[in-house]
Amino acid sequence: MKFKIGFILIGVLLIIYSCKSQNIENNENYIQGIDDNYIRKKFFKDSLNLIAPIIQLRYENDNHEIYSISKDVKIINEMTTTILKIELNKTKIHKTELNSYNKKEKNRVLEKVIHEKSLHPNWIMKAPSQILIPNEKYTLLVEIYGIYGNRNMGQISFAIINNIKETIEIVDKEKFSFNPKNKELMRELISKGISRLIDN
Repeated sequence: MKFKIGFILIGVLLIIYSCKSQNIENNENYIQGIDDNYIRKKFFKDSLNLIAPIIQLRYENDNHEIYSISKDVKIINEMTTTILKIELNKTKIHKTELNSYNKKEKNRVLEKVIHEKSLHPNWIMKAPSQILIPNEKYTLLVEIYGIYGNRNMGQISFAIINNIKETIEIVDKEKFSFNPKNKELMRELISKGISRLIDN
């Protein structure tokens, strides 16, 4: 019951982040069609380039007060970036117009598009211009949302963007129930997520 309530709270937090974020290109139609012959793709590891991850975390103290600790979020962001570079054997990471750990810069259109693509894999979804990287065919964007401290739970998403077609190819999401500052558990979670995307 405790975990169920916690995940409901995470859902509420996602809505709050969305409402507080920038309204970017909100009038555009990002659903470009439906692929009736959809087959889930796999990608060669070498073909995936990295976008700076988006980290949205809140600390909960023993009095159930929830707030942001910027130094913790920055540490988790740097840890996640390092894990991603190691997992994909990359040294370069692309920065976007979205600040990776500042909720005021969060693109609510991006969140909506990623959510819709995760629910409807066969929808052809346009990628918001803020995450497109010229001269790279495929890029991987990882987002982490959650609570840590008195309770530890959250959700991670993996989105592959096709920068040539300007579409989001795949979105995978997975919930977790550990402190995101735990490097080993986070590494295992990211490794598992990437393994579902790549062609071995």
